[in-house]
Parts: sequence; structure tokens; C-alpha cells
Amino acid sequence: RKCIFLLFLLCYRQLQSAWGGSREMESLDRMQRSIDYIEENLKSEITAQELAEQANFSMFHYYRLFQMAVGMPVMQYITRRKLHHALYD
Repeated sequence: RKCIFLLFLLCYRQLQSAWGGSREMESLDRMQRSIDYIEENLKSEITAQELAEQANFSMFHYYRLFQMAVGMPVMQYITRRKLHHALYD
């Protein structure tokens, strides 16, 4: 959890300086909620479509924003988190 928060904080600061607007900060909040959902549901099947719908973005926009915020595509992130969870939890 601490690692995820630090990652979010780093992305938040970088995007805040790049974007600066309140609409963009709302997008970051939606990405954080997506990350929280992924973390809470690692043992379940998670789709990008499901996450995009929950964040109220189109698939294209969601993929783009997630990669910008996290640094990797959403499905790659989910796969890595599931592998890490399987190995260490």
C-alpha cells in the first residue's frame, strides 16, 4: 500500500506541474480509485473495460491516462500486481 501511495504521490506531483487544472486532478483521483480497485480485487478477473467504465472514461482515454499516470499499460500493471501478490502475499 505504501509503495502505491508513493507512486501516486510522485505521479500526482509530476502531472500537477504539467497539467495544473482541477479537471486534470479529478482524472488523477479516478486513476487512484482504479489502482485501489485493482489492489482490492487482485484475486478476481479485472478487465480494462470494467476499469474504464468505473472511471467514466472511454477505453482509449482510460488507456492513455493510466499509462501517463502509472508509467505502463493498465493490463501490464494488473499482471505485474497479480504476479507480485502471488509471490509475496
